[in-house]
Amino acid sequence: MVNASPTKQAGITLADVRTALGDTNPFDIGGAALRVRLGRGSLETIQRHIKSLREEQAAAVRPADDDVPAPDNELVRAIWSAAWSMAREKTLLRLDSLSVQRDNALAHIVTLESDSVSLAQALDREMELADRQRQETAAFLAVQQQEVLQTRAAAEGFAQKIERLRAENQRIGTEAEHHRVLADRDAQLKDISHKADREHLLNQLAELKSALHTIQNRTPSAGVTPKVLGSDKDDDGSAPRGAG
Repeated sequence: MVNASPTKQAGITLADVRTALGDTNPFDIGGAALRVRLGRGSLETIQRHIKSLREEQAAAVRPADDDVPAPDNELVRAIWSAAWSMAREKTLLRLDSLSVQRDNALAHIVTLESDSVSLAQALDREMELADRQRQETAAFLAVQQQEVLQTRAAAEGFAQKIERLRAENQRIGTEAEHHRVLADRDAQLKDISHKADREHLLNQLAELKSALHTIQNRTPSAGVTPKVLGSDKDDDGSAPRGAG
């Protein structure tokens, strides 16, 4: 959708300025104040029309020859009239120049006031932004500090857990070594016990053999050699007599 272009207003004319002045003397008002009355127009154009009206009024109030004080002679009278008119015109032009300077100064003041308002608004926005950034930074730092504390607490917890695991591992190792020593001792004791039992049994067997041999030597039968326990042969190695 294309927006309709605004209607272009006509430029400010001399008649517009004359109407806006009304009963106000053009020497008593500046272009900026008159522009406020008009509500539109270029300040340069308005000042140009004011200057024209001032020149028109100056020409209208220029004194005639009859209004000039009578000199002593015609030449002095003519010079005095010309000098008086030139002085008045220069004064009016000077007033017009001062009015333009005043209008420019007022316009400059208005611009400075507008700039100061804009600058104050921009400064307020910058301060608001800086305050918001400061709050966000403080919140971010608080979160980071909390995370650091949590990480430190977790690290301390892990360190304590590792220390407990290390102590438990050391305890288990100590107990394993103790059990190994006990197992070795038990094995040695069992081996010693087995050897002692074997030697004891061998000694008992030897004693039994010796006792049997003694008994055999002490009570021999007639023509028969006592048999050794567990042997089917006689002492000479032959089969028992009467066998078969």
